Amino acid sequence: MIFDSKVWINDHAYIFEQENVLEIIRIFPSRAVFLTSLYLDYLIGGMNPSQFRISGAICLAMASTLLVVLSLLLFQLRSETKGITWKEIAVSLLIGLLFLVHPLQIYTVLYIWQRSGLMTCMFYFAALSLYLATRMGKISPRILGYSGVSLCFALGMLTKETMATLPVVLLLAEFALFRLDVKSLFKRALGIALICLPAVSAYLCCTFLLHSTGSVVPQDLAERYLADFNGSGVTVYELLLTEGRIIWFYVAMVVAPYVTGIHFMRAVEFSQSLWIPPTTALAWSAILFFLGYSIWSIRKAPFVSFCILFAIVNLIPESTLPMWMFFGYRPILAMFGIFFLFGMGLIAVLSRVESRFSKATLESIAALFSLALVCLFAAQTWIQADKWNPFAVWKAAYSELPSETGSADKKSYAMILLHYGDSLIRSGDFQEAEEVLQRGVRLSPNTAALYTNLGIVSAARGDVSESVRLYRKAIELDQRRSESHLNLGAALLELKDPEGAANAFRKAVELNPGSAKAHANLGIAALMLGNTGEARQHLSLAVQKDPSLALAHSRLGRAHELSGDLASAAKSYARALALHGNLTEAHYNFARIAAKTGQYDLAEQHYETTLKLNPRFPAAYYELGQVFMLCSEFCKAVECFQKCLQIQPDFTPAKDRLESARKSCRENK
Repeated sequence: MIFDSKVWINDHAYIFEQENVLEIIRIFPSRAVFLTSLYLDYLIGGMNPSQFRISGAICLAMASTLLVVLSLLLFQLRSETKGITWKEIAVSLLIGLLFLVHPLQIYTVLYIWQRSGLMTCMFYFAALSLYLATRMGKISPRILGYSGVSLCFALGMLTKETMATLPVVLLLAEFALFRLDVKSLFKRALGIALICLPAVSAYLCCTFLLHSTGSVVPQDLAERYLADFNGSGVTVYELLLTEGRIIWFYVAMVVAPYVTGIHFMRAVEFSQSLWIPPTTALAWSAILFFLGYSIWSIRKAPFVSFCILFAIVNLIPESTLPMWMFFGYRPILAMFGIFFLFGMGLIAVLSRVESRFSKATLESIAALFSLALVCLFAAQTWIQADKWNPFAVWKAAYSELPSETGSADKKSYAMILLHYGDSLIRSGDFQEAEEVLQRGVRLSPNTAALYTNLGIVSAARGDVSESVRLYRKAIELDQRRSESHLNLGAALLELKDPEGAANAFRKAVELNPGSAKAHANLGIAALMLGNTGEARQHLSLAVQKDPSLALAHSRLGRAHELSGDLASAAKSYARALALHGNLTEAHYNFARIAAKTGQYDLAEQHYETTLKLNPRFPAAYYELGQVFMLCSEFCKAVECFQKCLQIQPDFTPAKDRLESARKSCRENK
């Protein structure tokens, strides 16, 4: 999982583990339906990303099917009493298939958090289809159809806020497709308001009543937007100017993904005027032209106007989010307007050449063209999906960064540097990671995560004191980042400060109680401080949350041993060795338990393995010598005590036992 999927799903695994759907919804209350769907995935497959993606693929298939239904309804409305032709049925299927296989859909299926956008499309298409079907007299009684619209709108609003454009689109449909006059449109607007009112009420109730201190976003949508805007460093004028260029970026990715490529995240340059950069004036001229044309021709070509306005209405809010100006998944909903416009154009071409070919020939040509187009999109989707991994995603975003000018989107720029730097750390390229992260600090000196990652780089170089300074700087900037506290604790342990480390780990556990690593490290620090009870508590939680932590099992064994529970200690050591057969301390401690319980052969076996792994372990030689003494193998004991003293001449117990072993060895020869 990457980016928001990691932060809002994976990092909140401990809340999912509670199996309390209300607490899960509190993570992001205004997206209650989406969070509930994630919870259902968790119940089926735990935190396995594959399960979340399978559900995303199912949602994509459902949205594509609904898009076919919506297209058929629009074509039927367009043909009035004539009925729909084979061309319109074929084009409707093509629109659904293009939506299904479009390369941008990897951002709604593989990028798990943006399933919210895909589910919104599903509810949006369902609501619009129900509304059109009801207005066309296909659903009776009408109250049933409009209730369905209201329900879909409510589900969509509680999935993602982009659903909020639906009332505007319904009014556009009334004015353009049903050709209402202004007076009738006003009456219809009141009806639409009544349909949408329950959904808005449900949205506000969830947003405000379910919000808690654990929620990851501010309570108020306007507050969230203003916080993002104030942190972006851009003026309203620059934002509006830039929006024009962003809209065309999105349109280009929908229409020609092979030409433009698809992009997960981009740090765009803000437009400073209509002429800086020059494409700003061109972009806005084109938008105003299409907007003007769609309004002027709304009576002459209502379906063309509706498609253009549908796309614009849904692209505008996605293009004016100041925190992140560009994300590749944002034009997904607007695709419908663009694809339906393309479909009408394709039908016009087929109708024009219909007289030149037989019906069978024309159907074959249309089928081959459609197949080629679908395969073209599907091939790029396959290629891009194969590259979906954090390193490839952030490397691609990094390679497209503009120059570090004053007009660059600094928030996105710094975020790309942060995540690419993190990917470089994970790949072991610490030198380049440091260079990338230092660029991020220069650009955004108040981003805590940059200092955390620089601390990791310093620790990898062996400069632990510098890493401590960087972690503390990160905590100073953002005290709620559990990772910073966790890394600080690890660095303090290296500096032999278990008390400071324990305090850091306690804070990490407080901020992220689901982190097995935080519990494990706190348990280890507590063990070093002699707090056996606290150590057992947190190490037990650690192995419960992540049973694959071999070192945590080993240290839990030590905590059990110090508490006098030798049976539990032996089980923990055995589990540690099953996970990591070369864990020296587990072999050594398991051997000690075996010796204490009279299992001398087992003890001998594990002491010998310990010494193979670490031939300069004096205590292991001494303990093995003790086992040989108990087994009356005195000459072997002599060898062990001698090797112990060769490594550590001042090992007093070995000196004392050596003479006794020598005497017994001579007597038994």
